[in-house]
Amino acid sequence: MRYLKKKIAGKSKYVQSTLLTHSLHQPQEEDLSTPGPKILTKTKKISTNSCGRKRSRPLNQIVYETYQQVLVHKNAVKNFGRAIAAFACSKLSEPYLQEIETKISFERKSFLNYAYKMKSSIQSLPSFREALLVREGDSPTTRSHKQVFQKIAEIFVKYFSVNWIFSGKVLYKQEYLKLRGAMLQRIKNPEVFSSLPMIKS
Repeated sequence: MRYLKKKIAGKSKYVQSTLLTHSLHQPQEEDLSTPGPKILTKTKKISTNSCGRKRSRPLNQIVYETYQQVLVHKNAVKNFGRAIAAFACSKLSEPYLQEIETKISFERKSFLNYAYKMKSSIQSLPSFREALLVREGDSPTTRSHKQVFQKIAEIFVKYFSVNWIFSGKVLYKQEYLKLRGAMLQRIKNPEVFSSLPMIKS
């Protein structure tokens, strides 16, 4: 009987020591019953492109802005050119044509016919540049027409284009305003009139 008691006592000591060792090596669990300070984390969804780089704007916005720029540049030169030709044929240009006559020799009626043709012939950048650029093979009459048309174009962009943009049917008015300076530079130097700068909306 004494032997059995000793055996049971030894067994209980072994179990207690094993449980104590196991508890020392186990990580302590958090007591979730007591409230503590809560840490709020704000998740931000970052748009990335195919290479994994961060994109500051959504893809559909970038595509729309690119399409808008292409559309503006496609029509801006044609619309400016036709508006200049219409201005040259109007009564508003008469005092300016009189002033130009003191510097360039040309026949008024012949030039008005030239400007009237430009209203329909200017369809793109090359055709607008051709209406301005004096070439070696041009006749004296054609040369004078291009020089006068260039002067009238400068006057229109400087003094009349803003009113035309806001009172006309132009859709992208702010973009056309930003293109006025670039258009004026290229009208003054048609030999380098090959493109328009890309603009930011």
